Amino acid sequence: MSNNEEKIRLRSDEELERQNKGLQEVKVIFEKIGIPYFLASGTLLGAVREKNFIRWDWDVQCYLTTETAFDVKDEIIKAFTQEGFVLETHNPNYDSLKFVFTKYGAEYEITSWYKKGDMRYRTRYSQLPAKFFENTAVIDFLGAEYPCMTPAEEYLEFCYGDWRTPKRTMDKNEYLNPNFFKYPMWVRRITEFCYRLMGIPKKILNRFKF
Repeated sequence: MSNNEEKIRLRSDEELERQNKGLQEVKVIFEKIGIPYFLASGTLLGAVREKNFIRWDWDVQCYLTTETAFDVKDEIIKAFTQEGFVLETHNPNYDSLKFVFTKYGAEYEITSWYKKGDMRYRTRYSQLPAKFFENTAVIDFLGAEYPCMTPAEEYLEFCYGDWRTPKRTMDKNEYLNPNFFKYPMWVRRITEFCYRLMGIPKKILNRFKF
């Protein structure tokens, strides 16, 4: 099985139960640290549409605001690792702060968004209206309550367009709404191509992607 096939394979009930156990631990960690976090992306999509995780979604996703997370990024890493999470990926930059932890065989991706005007951004491409991070509502998900992007359905429409129709793919251009990106796809593709011609390593290029 290729890496891409492994990512979007259907998870078993047992795997989803372990994934949920990890998410509940994430909730406790952020509440102890005392910074706001938001259930988001495919995890929120599953919570709203499926009332469960999407079986082929390869990670659990939460958002932070950069102004509350950046100065405590080391504390975040310490708190997670003390609870048995393994830090797999960490981007410490202000405009692309990101943590990827693993535990119970699941991946937990935590990304931070900085505010500029009425929008929030992550890297040079991804954008969201800042209002989704404000007046946060709580969603009851698999036995626990989580703050989430609000209004949830409006957020999902902004990110996915027709979010009610399941799309099992890894290609972000197929399942994400163009509104989610600051620049059109052809601009992103040409920019990436030019960076590759200049020999910029893939790990650096990944900073500019969602």
